[in-house]
Amino acid sequence: MTRTAKELLVDSIVVDMTAPGSPMQPPVTPTVADTDRWIEHYESAGVTWASFTVAADFTGGVEPTVRNINLARRFFLSQPNRFVFIERADDVLRAKREEKLAVSLHFQGTMPVGADLGLVEIYKRLGVVHMLMAYNNKNLVGDGCHERTDAGLSNFGISLVREMNRVGVLVDVTHTGHRTAMDTIEVSTAPVIMSHSNPNALYAHLRNVPDDQIRAVAKTGGVIGIHGVGIFLSASGTDVSPEILARNIDYTVQLVGPAHVGLGLDFVENFPVLLALVKATGETIWSKAGGYHNPDGKFASPRVIEGVAEVLLRQGYAEADVRGILGENWLRVVRQVWG
Repeated sequence: MTRTAKELLVDSIVVDMTAPGSPMQPPVTPTVADTDRWIEHYESAGVTWASFTVAADFTGGVEPTVRNINLARRFFLSQPNRFVFIERADDVLRAKREEKLAVSLHFQGTMPVGADLGLVEIYKRLGVVHMLMAYNNKNLVGDGCHERTDAGLSNFGISLVREMNRVGVLVDVTHTGHRTAMDTIEVSTAPVIMSHSNPNALYAHLRNVPDDQIRAVAKTGGVIGIHGVGIFLSASGTDVSPEILARNIDYTVQLVGPAHVGLGLDFVENFPVLLALVKATGETIWSKAGGYHNPDGKFASPRVIEGVAEVLLRQGYAEADVRGILGENWLRVVRQVWG
């Protein structure tokens, strides 16, 4: 007999590859109370492992990046009864056994590296396990998805991808311009991921990705993490239901198979604070035309995961495939990249 989604989640590895805030860091989680309220969404939803953003292209360089990493590490490592700070794939399984939340760190962009490739290994040792190539705009590596040009991967970008492969940092082409992403996929010798990206075919938005990029990522052995950001799901920006996420999952599965699909929800708990930041930047990073200033925009919390699993099971998905989408696919990729 097929089990219910609730029953399936009890013994499944559940991974959210994009938790876009960090402990006790502005603008989204400036206090312990803010951080605890946000992380509680992951814990109560039965998430096994979440990857937290500690820096982005707009963070401001090495010094603030290291400060952010330090705050995050201190928060997580000071609560071993609650968190497992992962160093290897088996730590995720240990967190599941011990009913704790496994945590890791990532960058939304590669500007925290600057022009110093030696920082890649240092950041990896500190827990940074994946990096986006570019966040919306142009950087030293290439173009973001909202850049006015569509230039390819730079010479420095080629060197950076090779160093990430060598060190074992996941190469992530979310938020990255199409040609830069495709060049990155061609250069990388390890699986490439999109930690939080949805198919453009279902809703046309520059942040969403075309079919050829989805296929190219899957061909490397990588995974596409489906997100729950309303403004990238529909024109209203308000639909973050299990059904619309399952629709994006199913489209991607039909394109590349269930082994290459996962979750990267990109959940923001304190949306009014984020919206104030977006508005303060004007058109620099988040444009009005892209829907970023929409006051009605919604974010799917991790609590949507059970509903997504229920929809997939109802549509006839095999339990093994649902398990893969919930998290086992991410675990397979990190085993391959981390060794």
